[in-house]
Amino acid sequence: MQAVLRQKLASTLATPALTQAALADLLSCGGYDSHLRRIRRVFADNIDRMTRAIERGFPEGTRVSRPAGGFVLWVELPQPADTRVLFAEAVRRGICFAPGDAFSASSRYRHCLRLSCGYSWDRRIEAGVVAIGALAGAPAGLKAI
Repeated sequence: MQAVLRQKLASTLATPALTQAALADLLSCGGYDSHLRRIRRVFADNIDRMTRAIERGFPEGTRVSRPAGGFVLWVELPQPADTRVLFAEAVRRGICFAPGDAFSASSRYRHCLRLSCGYSWDRRIEAGVVAIGALAGAPAGLKAI
């Protein structure tokens, strides 16, 4: 344990000078602020595109909201949808999202899901959203038991 602690101390005692100089330059010349403005526009565009895809492809009665301070969408499916069942089928198809009950200690929000808009929008992301919507609208297999 002592040997590991000594090695950890030696490796973190000082940050590499080149990395520090590059970061200092980025911060002092406004590059970081420019990056934040650009990435905020990208995320806003992703959120808009995903919202439109949900509105087009999810079952009637689906509600979408955008929690403040992030780049995710909260999607509420018409009940009795069960996003745990939906999640299992989506993962089997190589698609991932966060089931709503993961955000509750009491298994609430089983009919809700969270989608991240933090990835570059492309055909693969759009196809994944369309597939989730199709699964959510399927007549059998995705309902709460």
